[in-house]
Amino acid sequence: MSSKTTFGLTIYINRTKQKKNGECPVMLRINIDGQRATIQLKRYLKPENWDANRYQMIGKTEEARVFNEYLNAVKMKAHKKYNELIHLYDDLTADMMRDAILGINASSPKMLLEIWQEYNDELQQLVGKEYSKGTYQKYITSYKRMQSFLQ
Repeated sequence: MSSKTTFGLTIYINRTKQKKNGECPVMLRINIDGQRATIQLKRYLKPENWDANRYQMIGKTEEARVFNEYLNAVKMKAHKKYNELIHLYDDLTADMMRDAILGINASSPKMLLEIWQEYNDELQQLVGKEYSKGTYQKYITSYKRMQSFLQ
């Protein structure tokens, strides 16, 4: 693992992408060792409702409370992902963090029987076209034997 990694999150509104109704997209900037990546949080806010010092919506209304809770949840998710990834990778990048938060390329490992079952399901669709029923039955039998062996 790297000896010292700097990690920071900043939530801000992007005033350059203001919509016609005056709302700006809320963004999350991820900083890791000087690298930056940004995520649009799919929330919009008018600049006069944004507290740039506290990185949240101004006010004590129900709308402001819900909006700020969402921002806190995003930050907590980002910190959780960071802690997971820093243990898995020696060199963690801001892009890797962004992808992990968005769920891009985050395929979970599949077990042998899951893959085998998916293959058998695909094979079943091809019975009579590319494979005979006997071939399909052999795969099913092999699957069942492997399943009982693993147990």
